[in-house]
Amino acid sequence: LHDGVWSLRVSTFNTTELKESKLKFIEDSDVCKRALLWSIETVKEIDKQAVKDMEVRQARMDELRDLTESIRKEMSDKGYKFDDVISVGNFDWKLPVGAIAHYFYDPEIGHGVMNVHSYAFESKDENYLSDIVKHELIHAYLKHPFKPGNNHGEDFQRIADDMGIPYKYQD
Repeated sequence: LHDGVWSLRVSTFNTTELKESKLKFIEDSDVCKRALLWSIETVKEIDKQAVKDMEVRQARMDELRDLTESIRKEMSDKGYKFDDVISVGNFDWKLPVGAIAHYFYDPEIGHGVMNVHSYAFESKDENYLSDIVKHELIHAYLKHPFKPGNNHGEDFQRIADDMGIPYKYQD
């Protein structure tokens, strides 16, 4: 372990793996130094991917924020106006298991958080993300507290129909 990063003291790679690897081969006669240098190069490569992933997430959150505002205007035009602050996120690990999206409202602070799974951005259905955001914004409009179970009663269904959400995305 070197500064919180595990590395192997001795690694064996075939020549193809070394040629295809983005990591440069570390040549040093000192085993400890070689292990540390290998760890440093590994972290540099991992960090490149982490930064790329965060930049993708940032772009998705910007897209989600713009889409949310557009749909809020559409809802307002149909009489479903609400002014609550809503934070938007693309954090897959914060979603309940099996969920594509989630909205949480805290009535004490009047602040909501909508989180949408990466899959919703990657769907081949061009309306999927929009339908998912509409679904979550209906929860926001109705000020549904987070609770396990079904928050998709008559009011939810009526607004979902009015907003044009396909039935399969209403549950």
